[in-house]
Amino acid sequence: MWSLPKRKTEYYSSFPGDLRTFVESANIFLMIRIAAPLDSLTAQGWLGRWAYGIHGVVRNPYPIGLGQKIRYPYSMQAFGLRPYPLFIYQYYNRLGWCYQRRRTWHGIVYAAISPPISLNQKTNDQVVKQTKFADAITMWQGFDDTLKDIYNHLRYPNRGTGYNKFISKYMKTEPDPSIGSQIQVMHWDNQAGILNGSNSYIPCFGSSYSSTYATSTDITKEEFVAPSAFTIRNMRVWLWQNFGAGNGYKFTLYKNESPTAITVSIVSSDQDKTDTVNTVDVVAGDRLSLYKEKIGAPASPTRGRGSFEFVHPASKRYVLMGSIQNLTTAATILIQPSGLYTATGNEYLQSFLIPHNVTVKGFYVYLQTAPGAGKSRTFDIYKNGGAVADTGFTISDANKSGSISGLSVSLVPGDLLTVRATNANSPATTHVNVGLIMEPEVDGESAVSLSCVTRTTLPYYLPINGTQGTQATETYCQNISNQTIATLKKVCAYFSVAPGAGKSWRIRAKQNLGFTNIDFSVSDTNKFGQDTVNDYTFPAPGMQSRMFNIYHLPVGAVASPLYGMKNAAVLYIPPA
Repeated sequence: MWSLPKRKTEYYSSFPGDLRTFVESANIFLMIRIAAPLDSLTAQGWLGRWAYGIHGVVRNPYPIGLGQKIRYPYSMQAFGLRPYPLFIYQYYNRLGWCYQRRRTWHGIVYAAISPPISLNQKTNDQVVKQTKFADAITMWQGFDDTLKDIYNHLRYPNRGTGYNKFISKYMKTEPDPSIGSQIQVMHWDNQAGILNGSNSYIPCFGSSYSSTYATSTDITKEEFVAPSAFTIRNMRVWLWQNFGAGNGYKFTLYKNESPTAITVSIVSSDQDKTDTVNTVDVVAGDRLSLYKEKIGAPASPTRGRGSFEFVHPASKRYVLMGSIQNLTTAATILIQPSGLYTATGNEYLQSFLIPHNVTVKGFYVYLQTAPGAGKSRTFDIYKNGGAVADTGFTISDANKSGSISGLSVSLVPGDLLTVRATNANSPATTHVNVGLIMEPEVDGESAVSLSCVTRTTLPYYLPINGTQGTQATETYCQNISNQTIATLKKVCAYFSVAPGAGKSWRIRAKQNLGFTNIDFSVSDTNKFGQDTVNDYTFPAPGMQSRMFNIYHLPVGAVASPLYGMKNAAVLYIPPA
């Protein structure tokens, strides 16, 4: 990420207009010596003269510099029962007190300013300014010495270098670049959780037919963690039957164990509803779950499914989110990066099948229970049977979360992706949430994948997202798409055991109980197959208008897949 040089802070204070707005939108912070208008010990430099962070803030509550632990966090009241008055209150935020160095006729003064530090440091405005600044630097680097010398000899601003003069002119005069966003549809198809007619939390991403993991009154068992910032919108819920007048179920998206504004109520004869009004912004580390509660006295639902749309602030971006209950103290455990499942050391059972060219850029891990003093868990990317070097980080002692960014783990169709946990000194058993940041080669593509652990040689149906067993009843295992029209493409399948010589599995994609043109086979000694030619674009939204699933048909006496099989596909939504 580019940022302005911090050596000549006087130059930045000469920017015209509202400097605070510029700093906030560009996510740039000035490194200045703090000198407060009131007598804060830290601000005056008594605690080391430069006792402030890179964001140009004084972290101790104001105006008493030594009272940090007494009044932490900063939103707490200052004295007695009275909060800070407004003229002081407006100058602090979650990072502390913020100041700006200003040049005046009386010399250099240090004035408190309203905090420019955003809670979400990857907003669209910030990404636009960062991209524009990077473009300016790239253009400067392409200039020859003659052109650079022209800027170096310009008279205004007098003390600026040619580089600073050009960057300033570029940022003021050039139009902001257009930064696209990517829409990703995330599905949930939680049959066991839906069949439970009680109030409970259920996994909101992926599929689970297991009653052991699919529902709980403990929200920590049903959460997923966001690995990056995005906006959630258009929660859609579909239930099968008529519950009768005044009866039904309400579904609420929870963030960090608190309800959000996103809700859908299915009451009386309602079957398919979408919240098209409310949105929720999340940042890396936020935990998400779905709560189902009764309205009136409804019967237990017989079938149900739903979906969300994630709007990512930049193009070529989607996320995977997985959850494991009861991560044990075993030395090495592999974690499914999508959906909810139990912890095992079997790579095939725990892996995500890759359907397209994509790069893992980073991942985030949250532990519901810290490892404990002197204990730790190390997490890294695991691909095709081996750990990927330099992709790991360690969570130890009382810490519960960790992350890594700047990765470049390339994946191609047929690769198996998972997350490995290596334990040291028997850390505490915990529920663990993982989230991966993915960068597809083709803008607008995101991947969905399903792992099925059931061995069978009979025809069966599967949804295309999550983890579950096979089903002979098609309507029990469908995904439902969302408001934005999407194209299903690059559908693929992977079997833990090849069908055998002269035998095959035929895989077909279905929509609303009818076959699409997506049709391919995995035969003989092959384990992987993919339809790289055909795709299917879903029609406009409507009742059951975009129910889709995968059909597996054995041809000949196929070998029983020891550890089940996997489906994967790409959902393509044109970039915004």
